[in-house]
Amino acid sequence: MRTRSVAIAATLVWFGAGCGSGVGTSQGTGSSSLLVDAEVNVSNTVDNATQASQFRSELTVRLEKAGVEVHGATVKVSTGLSELTLVEEAQTGRYHAAEAGYGVHYQMSVVFGADFVDGISLDGPDVHSFDAPLLGAQVPAGQALEVRWSPSGADTAQIDSKELDDLSIIDNGSYTLPGSVIKGDKDKPKEDRVRLSRHSTVTIAGGTPGSALKIDLRNELPFLIVGAI
Repeated sequence: MRTRSVAIAATLVWFGAGCGSGVGTSQGTGSSSLLVDAEVNVSNTVDNATQASQFRSELTVRLEKAGVEVHGATVKVSTGLSELTLVEEAQTGRYHAAEAGYGVHYQMSVVFGADFVDGISLDGPDVHSFDAPLLGAQVPAGQALEVRWSPSGADTAQIDSKELDDLSIIDNGSYTLPGSVIKGDKDKPKEDRVRLSRHSTVTIAGGTPGSALKIDLRNELPFLIVGAI
């Protein structure tokens, strides 16, 4: 089912990356007729990145109206680095854009004829880096490994390694990987990595139930496991 879309200009504010003032969090307003499932997935481009410029951001917005994919909407996001118009992926109801860096401060609007959401804003987590283990550290197989990072205090967080599936944890700045997931190779050092994702989320008040904007900031650190268990 196709509905005629009307593109209108949205006024978006430019914010400098890493600016301490931020845009704050706003659930925005809207027509309460669109399901807006928006994610900003931010991943490091260098090991144990320490600066916003050492990340890449992928923005995806999924739109539905009354259970039907929405085609031809105008989706705009101000990222703190630039102002982006997301492009629909092959008539899927999914809109996408990407950019180098991490803007930290995000504002979003969606327009589809008379249906809209506007004024949504969210500050993502500050860039975190690992204090332990050290980059390229050699870790004994079978021994617990303390992981430390800063800053902390995001809404939610997940940690994983090659032997540990995504595990939800409290973002308090440390977590100890159990020795059972530090599995080595008896013949040579084994490459592993610890990855930490920290999240911010805001519910979109002007969308249908389930509408939200989420920012997922991921950083990872490689290490070597020596010995075997």
